[in-house]
Amino acid sequence: MTVRQWQVIDAIFDNEVQNRIDDFASDEEVQAAMDIREAGWAWNRTIDDGRKGELGWPPDGDVVDMELRTGQWSLVLSVLEHERRSSDERGVPEDAALARELLGVLSAQLPGVD
Repeated sequence: MTVRQWQVIDAIFDNEVQNRIDDFASDEEVQAAMDIREAGWAWNRTIDDGRKGELGWPPDGDVVDMELRTGQWSLVLSVLEHERRSSDERGVPEDAALARELLGVLSAQLPGVD
């Protein structure tokens, strides 16, 4: 996946963390979503080649070699599927298309994870 695609996931999980807090989810459920974001930030800190843009990320098209546990990838796929359905229901086809694209990319890269 690309940096830009990860940034979309990060933004979706930013909302997911807040939704879980607002919905009085357990601390473990909030932390599970937060851990996804923190993994991206940790990956970004490993990039120190002078190519980061003004937002502190490598170029959008660079490949992200993200390492998450199987359960974390399952959570990412689940949240993306929820985002796709929710965006379709709200009539926001651009967001639904982004979520659908990410689901396709990740599903192809993560066989056996659902």
